Amino acid sequence: MIIVQRKIEQLIVLTKDNKWLLTTFLILVTINSARPETECPSYKPYKTDAGCVAKCPQDFVINGTSCNVTCGSWFTDENRVCQPECKEDHFIKEKLRAIGWYPYIYLEKQCIQSCAWSELVFNRTCVEACPAGFTYFVNDSCLEKCPNEFSYLINVTKGNNILHRKCTKTCPYLKNNNYCVSSCPVDKRQLNWQCVNTCPQTYQFMDGNRCVEQCPFERKFDSNKTCVSSCPSHLPILQNTSCVANCSKEFMFVDKLLDGSKICVDVCGKENKFVLNNECVPKYPRLTFNRTCVEKCPDQSPIINNVTIGRNCIFGNICSELFYYDACVGKCPNEKYFLVHQNICVDICSVNTVLANNTCLQSCGVLSPYVEKTYVDYFIWSTLYKYFDRQYRKVWKKDYVKTSVFKCVENCSNETLYFNYTCVVNCPMETELSNSFEVPWNLTSIYIRNGRTCVRECPIDKQFIVRHFIKDTVNSYLICMANCPENTYIHRNMCLPHCPEFMFDQGNLCVNKCPRIRHLLEERTLTIYSTVKRQSTKISMFQCVASCDTDFISKNVCVKFCPENNPYIDRNYCHNNTCGKLYEQQTSKGILCVTECPNGTVINFNKCSTSCSRGAALHQKSCLHTCPKLYLYNSEIKMTMTLWTTGENVGWLAKTFSVVRYECLKTCHSKQVVDTNMKCTNYCPPEENYLDGIFCHNKTCGEKYENKTSTGISCLEKCPNETVHLMNKCSTQCSEKYKYILDTTCVEECPPFSKLVINSSLNIFSIASVFHEYLEHKGLTCLSKCPYWTLQHGNICTAKCPEELEYEYDLKCVDTCPRSSPLIVDTSDDLLFSSYRQISKYRCLSRCENNKLYQKDKQKCIYEYSCKYPYIEHDGQCLTHCPKGYKWFNGCFNVTATIISLIFLSVLTCLCFVNCRVLLIETNEFLGICRQYTQHDKNVIKPNILLLHMKKEDMNVRTVSEDTPSEVCLDTLSLHLADGSHINKCFEEETNV
Repeated sequence: MIIVQRKIEQLIVLTKDNKWLLTTFLILVTINSARPETECPSYKPYKTDAGCVAKCPQDFVINGTSCNVTCGSWFTDENRVCQPECKEDHFIKEKLRAIGWYPYIYLEKQCIQSCAWSELVFNRTCVEACPAGFTYFVNDSCLEKCPNEFSYLINVTKGNNILHRKCTKTCPYLKNNNYCVSSCPVDKRQLNWQCVNTCPQTYQFMDGNRCVEQCPFERKFDSNKTCVSSCPSHLPILQNTSCVANCSKEFMFVDKLLDGSKICVDVCGKENKFVLNNECVPKYPRLTFNRTCVEKCPDQSPIINNVTIGRNCIFGNICSELFYYDACVGKCPNEKYFLVHQNICVDICSVNTVLANNTCLQSCGVLSPYVEKTYVDYFIWSTLYKYFDRQYRKVWKKDYVKTSVFKCVENCSNETLYFNYTCVVNCPMETELSNSFEVPWNLTSIYIRNGRTCVRECPIDKQFIVRHFIKDTVNSYLICMANCPENTYIHRNMCLPHCPEFMFDQGNLCVNKCPRIRHLLEERTLTIYSTVKRQSTKISMFQCVASCDTDFISKNVCVKFCPENNPYIDRNYCHNNTCGKLYEQQTSKGILCVTECPNGTVINFNKCSTSCSRGAALHQKSCLHTCPKLYLYNSEIKMTMTLWTTGENVGWLAKTFSVVRYECLKTCHSKQVVDTNMKCTNYCPPEENYLDGIFCHNKTCGEKYENKTSTGISCLEKCPNETVHLMNKCSTQCSEKYKYILDTTCVEECPPFSKLVINSSLNIFSIASVFHEYLEHKGLTCLSKCPYWTLQHGNICTAKCPEELEYEYDLKCVDTCPRSSPLIVDTSDDLLFSSYRQISKYRCLSRCENNKLYQKDKQKCIYEYSCKYPYIEHDGQCLTHCPKGYKWFNGCFNVTATIISLIFLSVLTCLCFVNCRVLLIETNEFLGICRQYTQHDKNVIKPNILLLHMKKEDMNVRTVSEDTPSEVCLDTLSLHLADGSHINKCFEEETNV
């Protein structure tokens, strides 16, 4: 039903303007809705009205697991999948689409990675043109105005010819105010990529619309300093770069260029070398014969000779003027040559002509058939400036130059060769040979020297071709010889420094196959010096031999060691058959088949090796796939694996590296544990890191404590001494949450009875052993009382008081001493504290200990004998003078207290004398009675009996009023006598009063 509802919603959107089409679709949907809704299989995951399909058609979109016509209000990504919104790095592109033969037109919103190059971006949407008010853009993004750093504008039309302005930091072409333009307006000039109203004075020339310092090389300027391509008719001649009407004296001749324009020159050129009325012309219109102008040269003087005459000459070759004319002569002068086919005298023969007897000919004759290159001298006129009459003047100078020509000779000179009637220095293509390293040489285009003649093939009597190198050069050439030189090898008719590749040396003859009597091949190393490379090169070449000088033979080749394709050694032959039931032992020469592996190796299946293969275990020098039954455990061992490779001409090379393999054991080694795979290991694996004895498992400790060791986690009833109890684990230190230690247990906070805390990581030395237990763990230890040699700072036991609390009182850090302990002792000068550790800076004392005196000016306790003059002793202190209110009289006495004491003593003495007179009498009598009784009976009399007797006798002797002071004294004395010790003492000493 869900699919039916979706289809109806899509149908309503598509057919909102066509009611009959909606009705028809509703009928079809009703029929299809009767079908049970099923899930599509994985190979056809998408649902359609026609059934499940592997992928949605091209005009459909993917909405979840359904193929829909549109995404509705959602967006379509690059894969045509419906998305509720586009990604942040994507843009929105609206596209008009039509569906059906009676088309339904709708606007599809697509998510794309980038807009088209011609589009702009407004609110993450690709647009053809920016909306009104946002016609400025930077990096294709529409803006209300340009940012401050973008100071230039470029007018651009977008969409339907809507004017936009592109913001840019620099102009690619020209700048006109703050706009970038391709060309300046008509009323402005271009100056260095800017449009200006007028050209500055330093740029005085105008080249089109540009202000320039000077006209370009290919352009001229007229009287208005305007650069032109050709001079105007009123200024037809070009002098330097200016158009003028007439040439100056320095450039008095008028010459014509190839384009027909006129130019002022000081000397006429080669094309127009004659002067007529100060104009350079190709030749005089008239000829001279015997100083007479003629239209045509006579028969007796038919040759035309161009004459150059210098006037006002000095030193014979420097002249102030030159004149040219053509003269008719019978033969050319000695310094010139006769050009036969043009009937003129020339300074040098032209190209494609040869020189014979001062005559330029097309070819040489029979008497002198060879053409040889030679050099001749001829003169030319050039201009220069000389200092005459106190000024520099232009003059003409006659100079001789040397050039090369071809001359007809009877025989070539000794240093040249003959080639096709031409004298040459090298045969053709010899330079190609000099740059070639190819052996054998390619003789298809190279000529060979046979004596002094260049030939294509050597004659029979000199059939061998040898490459000859020119001394101290890289050049070489081929010569024909009757025999090959020593240390060369013959291939066809060439003498080579070594045989070509895949060929063998058979008696200095290069062959493709060795004969039967010399069927073995032995490698030789040749050292060949290359003049081209200018270095020696070593080349390997095989030689046919009957027997080998090396140790082994591999496929008829003499080798020093068995190669990789034939590694096995059988006597002195190399083969590729395996050892069978014997063991393979790898050596630097190859593989030996042995019956027993040597010491230092193990039997790795059928090989003698220094280590077992991967997956195999070592058992009594043998590598096995599985350990024997009695060997339940296996342990890792380090072995040295040897990897053998063949090197060039050095045999088999051994490369060793350490590997880890397993060894079969009955019991594990000491300090090892056993994992679940029965492997002996130094520690349990992470997934089985709990220990039961020496066996690793993955069960937790339960109520026991986890003690992590180097081998694993042990389950203990109590943590070791060096650890603390942290939750259910043994740890070397407490955590951040449970940072206090209470009886080796980490707690979150200290209990009330142990509120004092000490940092066990304090660096306290020379400390009492009672505190050692607090230093075993790192953490804050809870204490009921601070340990010896520490002080209480708040609720913390510290090894030293802070600076703001520098006084020690009652084992606490305080900021000042109380009145009950006013004495301040400097601990740095205290022998007891300075010999151990200075906990606080000062100590507060009521009195010095050990009967010492307090020396106030030095803030320390000293012995009595140290208090010497001028110090005085008073009230447990060593002072320089008596305190205020005291006077010195063999000691410090308090004046007020002394006076009061004397008065009080006087009054007390009087009162005692008056009130205690009777008491003194009775006491005397009592002592007399005591003596009397002690004389009659030496035994100790009980005090109460004596007292009773004394009272009874006293009552009989005299009667005293109860209110008299004597009775009061007697009662007082009776109370004292109640303690029998006083009476006994009296009896013993028989004291007399």
